[in-house]
Amino acid sequence: MKTKKKILFPINSDLYIRNYIKTGVLSELEKKFDFFFIANIKIKNTEELKKLKNFIGFFKYKKKEEIRHQRILNTLMWRYRKISTSFFYRLRWFSQILVKKENKTETLKYSFLNFLKVMKFRIYIQFFGSFIIFPLFKKFYMMKTKPNTTLNNFIKKISPDIILVPSQAQCSMDNDLIKICNQLNIKSIFLIDNWDNLSDKSLMWNKPDLVGVWGEQSRQHAIKIQKFQQEKVINIGTPRFENYFKERNKYQKSYFDFDYILFLGTALEFDEIKILKIIDNFIIKNKSKITKTKIIYRPHPWRMGNDKIKLAEFKNIIIDPQVEKNYFETQSVNTRFQPEIGYYNSLLKNSKFVVGGLTSMIIESTIFYKNYIVSAFPEDQFNNQYNSLKYMLHFKELNSLSNIMLTTDVEELERSLSKLFNEGNIEIQKKTIDNQRRFFLFDDDRDYSIRLLDLVNKLI
Repeated sequence: MKTKKKILFPINSDLYIRNYIKTGVLSELEKKFDFFFIANIKIKNTEELKKLKNFIGFFKYKKKEEIRHQRILNTLMWRYRKISTSFFYRLRWFSQILVKKENKTETLKYSFLNFLKVMKFRIYIQFFGSFIIFPLFKKFYMMKTKPNTTLNNFIKKISPDIILVPSQAQCSMDNDLIKICNQLNIKSIFLIDNWDNLSDKSLMWNKPDLVGVWGEQSRQHAIKIQKFQQEKVINIGTPRFENYFKERNKYQKSYFDFDYILFLGTALEFDEIKILKIIDNFIIKNKSKITKTKIIYRPHPWRMGNDKIKLAEFKNIIIDPQVEKNYFETQSVNTRFQPEIGYYNSLLKNSKFVVGGLTSMIIESTIFYKNYIVSAFPEDQFNNQYNSLKYMLHFKELNSLSNIMLTTDVEELERSLSKLFNEGNIEIQKKTIDNQRRFFLFDDDRDYSIRLLDLVNKLI
């Protein structure tokens, strides 16, 4: 009997359990190969890991290892800041000094402490990322960085033929895995997990044999920013949206017994409540024309802001029930909370249209052929939606989607609301939208699991 080749699938985030394990997209690979799993000890959804047939154990990074890798990534971002405006944006964002608190004394205190932190950050990356020092930094610090011991031991024990890695292109594990693969002559494939990962995190200083990306935009980012060879970058899509393509043309029973527009918050903090107030007031002012329509507010499951909406101050807003408890009960990012992907089918399909910030839900709304009004207003802090739209590279081609309306002030927002409310959900040519969307997110008539199998077969 022919021995099956072995694939190792390292899991470094709870997101990957939801996106790759619970979606079942590894099923075709598991039929053909012996599959093994290892996971970061920081993973919170351990009950899902216990269900896996060949889960071998947990690897662990020491704090000093994480700090070392982060220093390298930050220095690379500074050194090569001119190749992506997203790098410039993140550096400015990380260099903000003002920390707003309840009163002036607390604001001054925390802003001063943050000033010291920012100065340390800037001095480090600008010194070691400088023209003269960087070659020495690379030779004596980057290249001397040893791979994590527990990770190395697992790989030697399993001895896989291929390591298949879901990745955000910015973590310690990614770089270590490639080093280990090179040392042990193991093939490697990275699956880029999110829309912005190749354009705004940093540079991948160790590169896999192949990289699977969302679509043509990400492919261009991999080649132009990350300096991958063209033949090593493959458009494959993303597993977390796979179910949408199967469900978008089916009837989806609504969770609500009224018409609604969907408002989507973002992970990065911005004044969502201000935008919601504008929409709420617009509905109130036009109540003779807009009847029995509510706003379903869906805060981002892992939002960074701590401000909470006071529903008593609004007339037409309801918190999306799926995230309501997590929204009100948590004060920090809770990655253990992983919303079921299947819930979005009905939520998106039954909305009249969508309003929100700059988020990957723009792509999800587009899959469902929904008009999306982007609210990208300037704010006092640098990391706001307006500047995200201005500098973040993956957002710069949004105007190529004909279902997207970009608004940067109250007048533009109200004009777009009026257009959609008065004219209904503007007729969208589905074939045109699909063609436009494929630039950002690839799909074809095959399941993601088959595309993934084909990708792996390129290295077998």
